[in-house]
Amino acid sequence: MRCLHFIFVVWLVLPVGDVASAASLRDCLGLFKRSGTPQAREYYSDLVQNVHVQMRVRNEAAKLQVLAAGSDAKSVKVVTLNAGLLNAKVLGFVDISVPRYEQRANLYPTKLKEFVTREEPDFFFLQEVWHPRDIDAIRLAIAPFGYEIMSSTKSHDGWFPLGLHTIIRKTNGHNVVENETNVSRLTTLKEKIAGIHRGSLSTTVHQADGTRLLLVNSHLTFAEGNTAHRLDQLSDISASTDRKRNTFDYLILGADTNSSDVFPASENTPKSKWYVDKEVYLSIDENFNSLNIIDTYRANHQNESGYTQDPEQNALTRESPTTRTEPQQRLDYILAGTSKPEGAIYAQSSDIVFRDTMDGDVNYSDHFGVMSQLAFLPTTHHVD
Repeated sequence: MRCLHFIFVVWLVLPVGDVASAASLRDCLGLFKRSGTPQAREYYSDLVQNVHVQMRVRNEAAKLQVLAAGSDAKSVKVVTLNAGLLNAKVLGFVDISVPRYEQRANLYPTKLKEFVTREEPDFFFLQEVWHPRDIDAIRLAIAPFGYEIMSSTKSHDGWFPLGLHTIIRKTNGHNVVENETNVSRLTTLKEKIAGIHRGSLSTTVHQADGTRLLLVNSHLTFAEGNTAHRLDQLSDISASTDRKRNTFDYLILGADTNSSDVFPASENTPKSKWYVDKEVYLSIDENFNSLNIIDTYRANHQNESGYTQDPEQNALTRESPTTRTEPQQRLDYILAGTSKPEGAIYAQSSDIVFRDTMDGDVNYSDHFGVMSQLAFLPTTHHVD
């Protein structure tokens, strides 16, 4: 009985509390054990730093191979953004919406049209667009410029429970051959009640020269205290990618991982926030190591924070009921790797985008986005 009482208390205290499962309970116990100590902070910082070094080494090695190919090398521009077009309540009264939904939903089609015509990305991963009306308006705005939107599956009532959409620039010779939604086994109780699912959207694209790209779009469970869910969801993505291993040459993954590789900058941050989900970032390298995975932003910015959730710079982050108490974190990533021994892909550049406002003081989302320029060897090219 005492254990049951403990579990109930933990469920009330933590932001999201599906701790009835063994995985969540294990995670909660681990959180209490590790958080709030300088030793834990130093331990995880060292582990993450080692992964950063390994990824930069991979990036530099791939860069040398691609540069050696000269004019045969290929390049794509990739963007990821959690749009924050979420308007939902749990049990009808616990608001988990991102503020100013209607205002931003009306502005998004025009603003994304301006962005794609200016930047001309090849691939654009959008997360957290749930209502078909919103994605249809965006589709209508950007279609005249050669863009097609591949979406995760709809529910019986027409909504997108995963909220995932991948925008592809068809005029650049990107031919979609498959689009598949993978729903994760684990979703938190609050997300289930709100009708939100977790998983990934996998889109296979063939280029004119035969190079095969697997585009994976994902959004992991939110809130501190659900590390185990995120780890399992990431494992699901890795497993679905492994099943497709013989069908692609390069993996490009855009995701809101709800997990950071950097600790909050301020030592005044509450100690319960010091331990910010480093296992998930570390498991990215573990799950995708065989693909020589690289973190495209970190490959270009060794010492910069790269915050994409930033309450100091983003008014929506401060206003949102789910992020107003959160520290600065880097939650959004573009990752790239290859399934071929002779393959090579590297990040030429990577930057934080959508930091400006849409109209007046209205931010695009409670997240900033990431944009990376990637270069790779076509599969027909072999370096002696």
